[in-house]
Amino acid sequence: MGALSDKSEVKLDIKTLIGIIFGIVSIAGIWFSLTADISQLHTQVNKMENIVLKNREWVENFEPPITVQETVVQVRELKTENELLKYRIKQLEKIVKK
Repeated sequence: MGALSDKSEVKLDIKTLIGIIFGIVSIAGIWFSLTADISQLHTQVNKMENIVLKNREWVENFEPPITVQETVVQVRELKTENELLKYRIKQLEKIVKK
């Protein structure tokens, strides 16, 4: 095998040269296609993250209307009164049984 120099020559068939060019073009096409897909997916993920962030902010900052808040307070008071009445009934039943 001879030494490599500035005057060294390489012999290739046209078929081989066309195959190499075709392979390089194919790899470049795949590369650009994958890069475009990744960029598109990145954009979609960013949009979804923004939607999730807006939803989270809405949930964290949600305050029910005043009428609902008042109703909740009334229901809690009624539950307390109900439990108190149950207790009083039990006490009265004990007194009647004696």
